[in-house]
Amino acid sequence: MPSVARSSRSLLALAMLWLACGEPPEPVVPPSDDPVAVRQTDGSVWIRWQAAGPEKVRVFVGDDPDAIARDESIGSLERGELVVRDLPEDRRPYFALVPENGRALIVAERLLPLEGAHNFRDLGGYPTSDGRRVRWGQVYRSDQLGDLTDADLAYLARLGIRTVCDFRSQVEREASPDRLGASGSPRTVNPDISDERFAMDELKDRILSGDLGDTDFTNLLIEGNRAFARDYTRQYAHFLKLAENPEDLPLVFHCTAGKDRAGFGAVLLLIALGVPEKLAIDDYLLTGPYTVAHTERTLQVIRFASLFRTDIQRIRPLFGVQLAYIRAAIDTAERQYGSMDAYLESGLGLTPERRAALQDLLLE
Repeated sequence: MPSVARSSRSLLALAMLWLACGEPPEPVVPPSDDPVAVRQTDGSVWIRWQAAGPEKVRVFVGDDPDAIARDESIGSLERGELVVRDLPEDRRPYFALVPENGRALIVAERLLPLEGAHNFRDLGGYPTSDGRRVRWGQVYRSDQLGDLTDADLAYLARLGIRTVCDFRSQVEREASPDRLGASGSPRTVNPDISDERFAMDELKDRILSGDLGDTDFTNLLIEGNRAFARDYTRQYAHFLKLAENPEDLPLVFHCTAGKDRAGFGAVLLLIALGVPEKLAIDDYLLTGPYTVAHTERTLQVIRFASLFRTDIQRIRPLFGVQLAYIRAAIDTAERQYGSMDAYLESGLGLTPERRAALQDLLLE
């Protein structure tokens, strides 16, 4: 007879088919005075720039954020908003918002519309303390890429991604290898961030059996984030070196869910670029609203696959993000090195000269 865990895994596989065929989630609009572009369920893109006020702002569109032609406007913001329809499906749109007075800004969708990756996000657009902004279309963060569809692969090919930085362990990569298209394009780098305390195979079996014991899953994630900052400086230093190299850009970095290992990596990169810590943490926390529909459906799948033995409220912390998680990583780095700037320099080897070069490369 098959084991309970094996039977549960079979049920989980069947239930995941339901997960893949569910209704698309409602669009999420990040709270921000900066301009945002959000894809709607009908394929249109809604642009909002509340800080523009009543001033007329013309909108232009192009597929290269560094070269958007301004000879023909596609419309103007009215009361700070514009819905753009009938966009070409074969390329990613970037929008130039040009006010009558003041500096033009580039905006694009932060969450990209991929079928096989639910947390694939562009780190562009964030303002820095010195008045610059992170360039769009250069660095992306994501969940695992093993479920990408053919349409997704074509979409990513148009983004011109050259490098994939996969933080997952070898076991995770073998269980769900990235689907990246032609061999060698893009190239893959594996700064392995794994810890036996968080062995997912064992954890999955326990969850599906309903045998959760006295595990505190919130504390598990807090301890995991402390370990990221304390024990994996070599891996995160490797990641930052990739971001420094023009030949490795555009770059996507990811883990399994795109929220923990990749989440700390995103915070490190944004802070290194001069983005205020609060904004870097806000990007980390965006995983919550961006993935809430996927998380709720996943929890229901687990409830079904475990034959209703698993208390999904107890395991919920595993599937989300909390301020306490990322604060545990940041506080650990600051306690050990004195500040995040010192952590970047002494812990990760990002000298002031290299940091300035990184900023010149990725800021505009």
